Amino acid sequence: MKNIARLVLSLLVASALACAVTIAQPSGLIILKGQTKEYVNEIIQTPFVSVETGGTLILRGTTLLIDGASEGAGNIWVKPGATMRILNNSNITSANSYNYTFWVDAGATFEMRDSKISRCGYGATEKNMGLYVQTNDAVIENSIFGNNHQCLLLNGANNAKVVGNQFNECELQAVLVKYLSSAEISSNEFSINDEQLDSLSLSSCLSTIVSDNVFENPYGIGLLKTNSSVIKNNEFKDASGYSITISTSGSDSKENLLENNIIAGKLFVRGMSNTVKGGSVKNELYI
Repeated sequence: MKNIARLVLSLLVASALACAVTIAQPSGLIILKGQTKEYVNEIIQTPFVSVETGGTLILRGTTLLIDGASEGAGNIWVKPGATMRILNNSNITSANSYNYTFWVDAGATFEMRDSKISRCGYGATEKNMGLYVQTNDAVIENSIFGNNHQCLLLNGANNAKVVGNQFNECELQAVLVKYLSSAEISSNEFSINDEQLDSLSLSSCLSTIVSDNVFENPYGIGLLKTNSSVIKNNEFKDASGYSITISTSGSDSKENLLENNIIAGKLFVRGMSNTVKGGSVKNELYI
């Protein structure tokens, strides 16, 4: 039903956008302190977006086309104290053959629901690799990530919620999560990304919940230096790789609970006081 609802919403908004005129912002779209700009069913083309401290940008059913002059030159930047909301089947993508960067700084407010993002990220510098979120309480829900360099990176984003999304065609990993606590990553669909990388990587995390997700990649979830987290009710469909890996790399991953996961591949557990409960492992178990 969720996929049917998304399809209906996409068709309705596509029909509205067919009549829309592109708003060109060749000098960039800048939202200043005290300004609130809301675009509804518009098409905006610009080389960069800058939401300054105290500014608010809201997109509803709007397509944002980033037309950077070279790889990574286009940019979206939500600065500390700024707000950006991407809602109602909005679409963030590139206007040309070049990918763009997208930064959400610590102290910003960020929400993305029922929308799409593609062609984001390039290179090997972490901040430039995909949608890069550093702020607490970010919400990313019921959205589609397709054809991005790396789909989503959460760095220090405590209490982030990543719920009900589709991660498709990520060139590298789908999601990297690091240096945060109390995040929720649930009910997402992870398709094939780089087959030698985990779809979801948790590094130096605490009290994070990963539940009710579906993984199609050979390598599913990797935990490194991550403690007191819950991995439950997930399904791993590929039997050729390590579905879940808990590793230490010189520092223990401890007191994590793995519960009721359906694992077609291998389960590899190191660290201290980790618990495996219920579920099934169809291939190999390493403890």
